[in-house]
Amino acid sequence: MPTPYENRFRAQAISSNADQTEWDAIRRGSVVIDAGVRDDTISGAIEDIDVGDGGDDGPPGSEPWAEADLRMDAEVGGIREELERRHGLMNETYPFRLDGERLIYVQSVSGFYEFCLAICQAESITRKPFTKLPRGFERLSAKIIQYYMGTDAVSFHVGWPRDEAIGRNFKTAMKHLELIPYEWIWSPEDGKPEEPAPRNAKDEGIDFVVMKKLMDERAGRLYVLGQCACGDDWNTKWNELSEARLRKWFRTTALVPFVRAFSTPFLLADEMLREATAQAGLVFDRARLTKIVELHANAVEIAEVADHVRPMSEMVLAA
Repeated sequence: MPTPYENRFRAQAISSNADQTEWDAIRRGSVVIDAGVRDDTISGAIEDIDVGDGGDDGPPGSEPWAEADLRMDAEVGGIREELERRHGLMNETYPFRLDGERLIYVQSVSGFYEFCLAICQAESITRKPFTKLPRGFERLSAKIIQYYMGTDAVSFHVGWPRDEAIGRNFKTAMKHLELIPYEWIWSPEDGKPEEPAPRNAKDEGIDFVVMKKLMDERAGRLYVLGQCACGDDWNTKWNELSEARLRKWFRTTALVPFVRAFSTPFLLADEMLREATAQAGLVFDRARLTKIVELHANAVEIAEVADHVRPMSEMVLAA
């Protein structure tokens, strides 16, 4: 019997299949849970599922059709367990309900869960117009984590490509943090340019910064530096943001050690979340980000999120 750590990739694969089931429910209003795995079973995509101790593929002497049924039962069971886990994690913020063997879609207030799911189901996030998806996710992650940090927090999106108002090059973007004395003092190492062009330093792994204000304008504020990952290779991005990488450009960063954060539209299995947290810092996956929006944001902020994300979700649905 594999340990949870050894089984983490298998558990994450089940999470991906649960995503497909949820997406089908959004498209149709409701879906039978096994609909999303039937084609995979026929094509042999889930042949490696463990169905018991009787053998590698099933009980001795079992017919191929019986083995396929056992595999599908195992897959459907895993998806149902994952959907139930999600409901337990999110309660009233989960935009689906289970009714027997059907998963029924119930539109969320903010549309943010559906937006994250759309990113994970999009045919591309690197080709126009789908490039809007990761860019929107980065900016919204900054605002959502700002909501979580409280009314006295502010956020900046500094990831590449940036908005013109933040600044074209990395130095200009990070100048927005040099307002507090003794912190974020720009001083490149010898041999490095004073104002590096984007080809030399786009964002150094920082997609957003959330700053928690104190009671005055003195130094020592708390900073959350975030890295976002929207592609299927999200689990290779955990270490892209580091203090050592920033030391190339800053003599001093934050006086209080900054908090690293990792934001992704995927919904992480429990052991994968543990592994990501150990390597990347605070982890904000789809479930956590959605709960923050719907439980910590005010009505105006929720409406602004909904207005921003719903057209992008509809774009993926229409593709």
